[in-house]
Amino acid sequence: MLVLALSGAALVARRAGGWRRWFARLRCPLAGRLHVEVARVSVAGPVLSSATALWTASTFDLLPDGAGTPAFPVEVSGRSGMDLGAMAALRELPVSALRSLSLVDPNDPTDA
Repeated sequence: MLVLALSGAALVARRAGGWRRWFARLRCPLAGRLHVEVARVSVAGPVLSSATALWTASTFDLLPDGAGTPAFPVEVSGRSGMDLGAMAALRELPVSALRSLSLVDPNDPTDA
């Protein structure tokens, strides 16, 4: 939507004679003049809406940031029964940074 609004604004600027003449009076037939006048006013809505949507999506981590989740291992050691408090990596991880925790099934030694 942002690309559509910006391309429409570029067409209005081209029709008006440049970005400096964006709000200048047009000298063209009534239908063309009304079309440009409506476009000048209505381009603000899609720009604001799409900018708000992109900001909200980035705030709630809905946009990819390049960091993917690590893949689950194909093979596991088969050893189980380790105490969670004995895991150094889990002890050093602050609770605020913990997004999810997948625990193994104690009845399945091949569970990752």
